[in-house]
Amino acid sequence: MNPESLNFPFAGTKERYEKWENESVAVANIIELSKREKGFNLPDSLQEIKDGKITPEKAVDIDNRALENSECPNVIFGRPHAGEFVPMELWEMVTEDEGKTTFPIIDRGTEFIFRNEKIPSVGTKISRFAIDPNRPPLPGMKMGKTKALGEVLWKKGISGNPMYKEGKIPTDEKITDLSERFYLPYYNGMMATVGSLIDRTKDKEERILVLDGHSFMISQNDIFKPFCEHYGIKDLKDLPLFIIGDRDGESCDEDIREIFAQTLQKNFEELSQEEQTFLFRNSGEKRLIGVNEYMKGVRNVQFFGDYGKKTGRVNSLQLELNEGMYVDEANGDYFNAEYNQRGLELVKKLIEKTVFDINPFLKNN
Repeated sequence: MNPESLNFPFAGTKERYEKWENESVAVANIIELSKREKGFNLPDSLQEIKDGKITPEKAVDIDNRALENSECPNVIFGRPHAGEFVPMELWEMVTEDEGKTTFPIIDRGTEFIFRNEKIPSVGTKISRFAIDPNRPPLPGMKMGKTKALGEVLWKKGISGNPMYKEGKIPTDEKITDLSERFYLPYYNGMMATVGSLIDRTKDKEERILVLDGHSFMISQNDIFKPFCEHYGIKDLKDLPLFIIGDRDGESCDEDIREIFAQTLQKNFEELSQEEQTFLFRNSGEKRLIGVNEYMKGVRNVQFFGDYGKKTGRVNSLQLELNEGMYVDEANGDYFNAEYNQRGLELVKKLIEKTVFDINPFLKNN
C-alpha cells in the first residue's frame, strides 16, 4: 500500500517518527478523571494503561489474532473513537465546562463490540478529542465534502464552545507533534492489517472490507443540541439501530454495501422476538437500518475508499451503532449511565455473524 499517493503527509518521514518512538507521555483515563473531578456516573472503562504513561506503540491496539486462523474473514474493524486516555498536559489546559464535559464523550461500547478474536481490528487508546484518527491528520488540512464536526485536535467542544482556556490553545506545531505520536501509529496498524488481508487472498477477484466502527448517543442533554442542529437531527431517539455510511457511494462497491445491509437485517430478524424488542427498548421510531443517514463516513472511510478505487480490492463502510441497544441512561442523561452487558453481547454477535455470512461473497466463492 502506498499512502503517499493518498495524500498521507507522514508517509516516508521515518526520522520524524523515530524521535517519538520510545518517548512516553503522561496520560489519564478520562472515564475515571470525569468520575472524580466532575462527579459523572459514566459506564465502566473498557481500556487500561497500567503505569499512566503511553508511547506511540502502546497507544494503538492491533488485534491480529484472527490472522492466525485459516477462517479469518476478509474484513478488518477500525475502532477510532473508543480511546479513553487523554495526555495530562492537554487535560490541564481545557476549560472546566466545555472541555472537561466533552472529553469523556466516546463511542461507547465500540471497544467491546469491535474487538473480536475472530476478526482483525485496530483501535486507539487516545481520546478522539486529543487526536482524532477519523479526521485529516494535520491542522487546516481539508478533507472534501463532509458535515463532520471537529478536526484532528478538537478546539471546540461538542456544543461548539472553546475547549481550551484562553491562551492555552495548542499550537499547530504541538498538534503536529501529537499527530505524529498517536495518529500515524493508528494508520500504520490499519494499513499493515489491510495489507496482510490482501496478501492472504487467493485471487485478485477477492475484496477486502474495512468496517469503521462507531456509535451515536441517544441522550437528551442540552449539550448535544448544537450537534443535532448541525446534522439536522430532530430527535436522537428516532435514529435507527444501525447507520451504514459509504459517503454516498464513494467508498464501497454497491453490491457489498447492499449485501451487508441485507444480511444484517436477516440476522436481526432471526433473533427471537424478545431479543428484538430488547434491542429496540430505547428507540423511538423502531427502525433497524439507515444508509448514509446524517453520518455518512469521514476520513477513514474516505482514505480506504480512495485506496480501493486505485486497486479494485479494498472497500470501506462506516457502521454507526445506536448506543440505546447496550447503554442504559437515567432519564436520558449521558453522564448518568451504565453498560448493559446483554445488549453488548447481542450486538457483538449480530455483527460477527453478519461478517462471516458475507465473507464468501467477499472471497468470490
